Amino acid sequence: MEDTKKVAFNLSQLMMMELQGLMHLSNKCYLRCDWKGCFHTLRCIKFNVIQSLTKAERDQLKQLEDTTILMTRGNREKNLLRKRTEEYNEMLMDVLEAHGFLVKEREEHKKMF
Repeated sequence: MEDTKKVAFNLSQLMMMELQGLMHLSNKCYLRCDWKGCFHTLRCIKFNVIQSLTKAERDQLKQLEDTTILMTRGNREKNLLRKRTEEYNEMLMDVLEAHGFLVKEREEHKKMF
């Protein structure tokens, strides 16, 4: 039984490291205005936590994915993709927060000194 807990902890730790790496990559893509790269990296984050999402959350993210323009040619389309990427990022971060994948606030609010 104790071996199972160790494996679960190690897998959880690796999963969190992977999510952190993908979040870092999506931020770098965003800063470079690489909307396609950012969007696809955010989708990769979703697929890493898909087992924890409810059907409604999956459907909501999938609907946004399906209506997002991934082939961009002009500035208008790129601006639309930027807005959709930001919307998708907000939605995904809300879902990750709801499922406890992001850093939680400290429970004890005492001062350090």
